Amino acid sequence: MNGSRDQVWVSSVLKDEDVPDVLTLCFSLRRVMTSYKIAAIVSPKVSKGLRDALRHGFDYVFVLEEDMNTAELEIGNFAKLFAFTLKSFDKIVMLSPTMLVVQNCDELFDIAEDNDQPLFLTEAGSTSILLVRPSLSVFKELLDGIPKRNGDGVEGFLKKWIANQISNYKTIDEKYNQTGNLLYVFI
Repeated sequence: MNGSRDQVWVSSVLKDEDVPDVLTLCFSLRRVMTSYKIAAIVSPKVSKGLRDALRHGFDYVFVLEEDMNTAELEIGNFAKLFAFTLKSFDKIVMLSPTMLVVQNCDELFDIAEDNDQPLFLTEAGSTSILLVRPSLSVFKELLDGIPKRNGDGVEGFLKKWIANQISNYKTIDEKYNQTGNLLYVFI
């Protein structure tokens, strides 16, 4: 396995109102003593003061380059794909900002250990947890393949794209995305 510095938890902050949720996620990862760094992809629409405040909680803060959104996707869906552009990391586990980690789940990074698959999602196709191997060519291929303004159809598109690319693809175990297990979704 690569060193933990090559792997990172990532979430997104799209507006000022998202900051409390994503900080709660960040601090819940620290509370369960993750051995990985934690990053946030932040929309330029988030106020400068709050972007600066995020730097105190997160190890890395990346500004979402919205001009790369040539498919005109809903910004939350584009942020998920933007994770593919973070080439300084070998693996990224992208979490929905409305999650709360209640138990260490660093083993999510090990799912891709013996597999070169560029993207892992839950069996049901949910993108609230994504394991991504950054790749600009995959980013471009996905962005070019998704119909413009696809909005809610991104999850289905990603599931079909994986099935077409990889014959025996692995998924993230559904246990990570259900109430009562490692991750909870909160409002």
